[in-house]
Amino acid sequence: MPATSTNRRPYAPASSVLAVITRARTRSLPDAVNTAFLNVAGVDGQSVSRTKDALHFLGLTDESGVPTAAFRDLSNAPDEEVPVHLRRVVEVAYREELTLIDPSQDAPEKIKGVFQRYDPKSTTAKMVSLFLALCVEAGLQVKEPPPTRKRDTYAAKKSGGTERRSSQRKDDAKTTGRTTDVPSLLVPGISEEEVAQLSKSEFETLWQHLGTLVWLRSHQSIPDGGKSTRLIPSTTPLVE
Repeated sequence: MPATSTNRRPYAPASSVLAVITRARTRSLPDAVNTAFLNVAGVDGQSVSRTKDALHFLGLTDESGVPTAAFRDLSNAPDEEVPVHLRRVVEVAYREELTLIDPSQDAPEKIKGVFQRYDPKSTTAKMVSLFLALCVEAGLQVKEPPPTRKRDTYAAKKSGGTERRSSQRKDDAKTTGRTTDVPSLLVPGISEEEVAQLSKSEFETLWQHLGTLVWLRSHQSIPDGGKSTRLIPSTTPLVE
């Protein structure tokens, strides 16, 4: 049975909750769904504690974060049966709300009115958003699904984030007028993919050398050996 409270409902990002479920299904379900596991699933910051609360409320983990039988069934179910298991989870966890509202018929205002009795009041919209998003994933009809942020879509999480990052870079390029083929501004002359392959110590060493190179270039005092070093894109020669 899920953990219930008379005056609280979870308000974690739906993408975080679904990312944890996806990780458990595509990798393995750990003995305890702890912070480390959530981090690996892509959940961090304030979303960690909120996601833990949501998983507990949904009856997927106990108070210690240990997966319940419901979570194990969900993580081991064939893809086509996932909505059935998730629907059972949602209907049990939100049984009180589902006796008062019908997501397939009721407008957001009525649904919001039901969730306004829970604390903290400032998170009512987030509570509703999580509830409706879970209903959609569970195959329940929803009259007005919550808006989905492109960067947090469930599909992007399932693909490990690669699709999202590629799409986001293209969108950023359209907005700023930059081409995705130019070097990253983070480290001039080196792409983000190349930076990601460096260890922390390698990056720090590279950053130190680049800082020296930038300073020398600003003073037009790079030695002759710098003529062939094009780490810093420039339309002017590095050496006069």
